[in-house]
Amino acid sequence: MIYYIPEYVHIYEVNKDYIAIFNALSLDIVYCLRKLIVLENRKMIIDPSIKDIILDNEMVTVREKQAVQKIELNLKKYNLDRNKINFLYIVPTVSCNLHCTYCHIQHGKECRKKYVMTEKTLKNGLEIFKKYSGFEGNESEIMFYGGEPFLEIGFIIKALKIIRSYSETVKITFFTNGTLITEEIANYLREYNVYVIVSIDGSRNVHDVARIYQDGSGSFEDSSRGYKKLQEKGVAVGISLVAGTHNINSLEDEVEYLVERFKPLDIGISTLHLFKDAKNPNEVEMEKLTEKLQAVQKNMRNKGFYIEHLFRRIRPFVEKRIRLYDCPSCNSKLLITPWDTIGFCEAFMEEEKYFYPMEQFDLFKCDGRRDWQRRTPLIMKECYSCPAISICGGGCPYDAYCESGNICNKDKRRCYQSKEMIRWLCIDLFHVLQENHKIKDQNVFIPTEEERKLLYGNIMMDENIPLQRYSKINESLG
Repeated sequence: MIYYIPEYVHIYEVNKDYIAIFNALSLDIVYCLRKLIVLENRKMIIDPSIKDIILDNEMVTVREKQAVQKIELNLKKYNLDRNKINFLYIVPTVSCNLHCTYCHIQHGKECRKKYVMTEKTLKNGLEIFKKYSGFEGNESEIMFYGGEPFLEIGFIIKALKIIRSYSETVKITFFTNGTLITEEIANYLREYNVYVIVSIDGSRNVHDVARIYQDGSGSFEDSSRGYKKLQEKGVAVGISLVAGTHNINSLEDEVEYLVERFKPLDIGISTLHLFKDAKNPNEVEMEKLTEKLQAVQKNMRNKGFYIEHLFRRIRPFVEKRIRLYDCPSCNSKLLITPWDTIGFCEAFMEEEKYFYPMEQFDLFKCDGRRDWQRRTPLIMKECYSCPAISICGGGCPYDAYCESGNICNKDKRRCYQSKEMIRWLCIDLFHVLQENHKIKDQNVFIPTEEERKLLYGNIMMDENIPLQRYSKINESLG
């Protein structure tokens, strides 16, 4: 009998003997001997010995019409129109003492760099955050961004006191280049129980190519010194690495170097933003970056080290959790600027697009808010047949805007990356299962939840680490 393969089921060649049959909606996976299945286009003939298993797991249908009909998802259960805001970004200034070659903010409007946030703007922003339940529960977080926030240390000290007057428990995180950290600043940060993410792109030779001062000199030594001061004072510290032309060829070695030398709680590996009207000088081909990220993950899981941006794809696949959004800007985050506006995404703040006056701000009356909320692959019809529909999250709205002029369109680079990551994960899981003696020439094998977690290797998941909590929120909106 001929069976039909639904548009959301995808088949990958694992090796000469096995194939993986993957349901992109349920994230279920079945491995079976390829000799027991005959494939022709979107049709399948199944050996009787495994027919019931394939049918029971809904990998095929008996009717061709069912296989090609458009997916209709019940989105009500995902609560797209949610009232709670989990994350508030505070930008004290967009000025910076560095001039990194790939930074879209430092290559933005010079006139914006004179603004410094006032206490009044901060308090207005905190009241808005409170209005939308920002201080409730354990998931909320306030993040200081820039520019370089520690250029305005006087404001920072006042801001920390004000925030703690609202809540003693809300998580506070700083993104910084680390060069301005002194012993006094480190003591303040410890006192207020904050988490700090320092930008270091690898060893000195690669870091100093892109992360430079205004005069072109490198910042590695100063960033390292600031990082060590934080660590010595007992401040929780992680690292943010931006992958680009300056470090891509040695990315595995750079990550390993950072882990061994600095011993951060975790590392985030960011894909740099596009420039709207020019090519970002550090932009790398997504094919090469994706291949390098896979190599980093294989190395780091053996060492038991968590890489944030990789786990935005890996965790949903392993735990079968739908990822609605790649970025919290779409539904969970607000950002206040030093020029008294509020919006969704730091990449848009200097263009004044999707930003609004703070006075009488109403989240649900914002022009364009609906576009952000509905920017999930689960309702983008062109994504219905994509193998990454459940883990992609739609990529970056700003990069989609740079590519096409519309945030509702695909982010083509991350679209490619997500599809390639799914293919790799299906194959990589099989090899990990083999290495752990779970697959031993069976005709068909369906990994359990615990067996899927073997992809984590020696990595211990810890939601107390801010970046893990930050990205996971978009997997749990149901």
